[in-house]
Amino acid sequence: MKNLFLIALVFVILLGCGCSGDHSVGTPAPQEGWFEVPYEKPLDFKQFEVYISTTQGFSVTGYDSETQQWTGEPNNPADWDGVTNTLHTISTSEPIQITNLTPGTTYYYRVCQVDKTNQRSIPSQEFTAIAGDSQRSSAVVIAAADASPRSKAGADYVCSGTDDQIIINQAINAVAASGGGKVVLTEGSFYVTDQITLLSNTQLCGAGIDITILRLATINTGVPIIRCNNITAFRVSNLTLDGQRQLYNDWRTGIDIRGESTFGRVELVRSTRSRYGVHIDNSKNITVDRCILDDNIYGLWSSTVVSCTVNDTKAFNNDYGMFLSITANSTLRENIVYENRKDGITFSSATISIPSIPNLGRPSASVEISNNYIYSNGLLTHNLYSNLIITADCDYFVIKNNVIRRGDGTNQPKYGIRIDTASCNDNIVTNNDCLQSGATAGISDAGTGTSFGAGNRNNNGTWSTTPN
Repeated sequence: MKNLFLIALVFVILLGCGCSGDHSVGTPAPQEGWFEVPYEKPLDFKQFEVYISTTQGFSVTGYDSETQQWTGEPNNPADWDGVTNTLHTISTSEPIQITNLTPGTTYYYRVCQVDKTNQRSIPSQEFTAIAGDSQRSSAVVIAAADASPRSKAGADYVCSGTDDQIIINQAINAVAASGGGKVVLTEGSFYVTDQITLLSNTQLCGAGIDITILRLATINTGVPIIRCNNITAFRVSNLTLDGQRQLYNDWRTGIDIRGESTFGRVELVRSTRSRYGVHIDNSKNITVDRCILDDNIYGLWSSTVVSCTVNDTKAFNNDYGMFLSITANSTLRENIVYENRKDGITFSSATISIPSIPNLGRPSASVEISNNYIYSNGLLTHNLYSNLIITADCDYFVIKNNVIRRGDGTNQPKYGIRIDTASCNDNIVTNNDCLQSGATAGISDAGTGTSFGAGNRNNNGTWSTTPN
């Protein structure tokens, strides 16, 4: 059913750490243990069932893992014992609050989605969580050098405005060592000369876009502001990343996610003035949600990813709005991509002529591009670039329900939608509004086996299964 969607979106955010007055992690007397599971609700969502055990590799009550089928009903949550009865919680809240656990205990859990017809998905893969203490502060607070006196008074740490990554990394390390949790940055500007290294089960949260600003103040152009390398269950939210890029060949990055990182979330983040606003490489189950990517070379760069979701994000005033290569089982939906100098959205799996980005020779496949507003791209050169282009081994894409326009500028994109090579196989392009979306054509197809479904609104305003 929708287990893949669930697995791509569910990740653990453990909240169970805090600071005492001497800036060390507190250890109060054990109280009610808990953790949270953030998620996004699908359209047909009814509820989630969370199955929990203290034994790794446990069996979900009512589910046969050999046949991968439901053969019985789950237990009543009131009868949970973590052995034969593993259904612990039924929830419709966001995020799920898992309570009535023992603080400091390691739990293993799996989640099922139940839709409005009472059909259960197969259980998600098994996750691990350490229950935090319900009386412990959930966050370490760090104030900027230019934060208000009130914010500084309530903070666990106060930065100096020089090498602020040192204090931030110390806090992240302390939070991770205690089992996970939040590092919260106050309003103001934090100046970093080296990367902030996020760890598994940690969150880095600000006070809001353009309220909390991380500025890269270094001549080392290869430094990202935030790096997530081979970690899981992480989140960056509510802040601005300013790379302060000066030269075109600057390789600085807003947030760099790599090294088989999984179950990460970047939300309500503005990333500006870098080569890569958001860079995702060799990772899976990553969500970029409600972000602003502007004035970068690549607003979003993604390569070798599985189950990546980019949702409700604006990409503008970049060279390329979103450039994705070697991508599978991923979704771009409800984004606004506009006024970029070259292509608005590009998908490819061909050789990429950019240093340090290897071509792994795997095609892009099974990607949905839906409900996006894409317009006025290709501003650099008239009739050369496209609003949306897929090229070189991109197979089984579904491109639907997008509104695409060429705009009224002097330089306009050549195509609204372009399938660029015969090596793009069996893609579906349907129900897109491509009225006046390209200087040459609204939809141009050089692919193999492309289906135009119920039809599209073409460049000239007609609805047809024949592109123009």
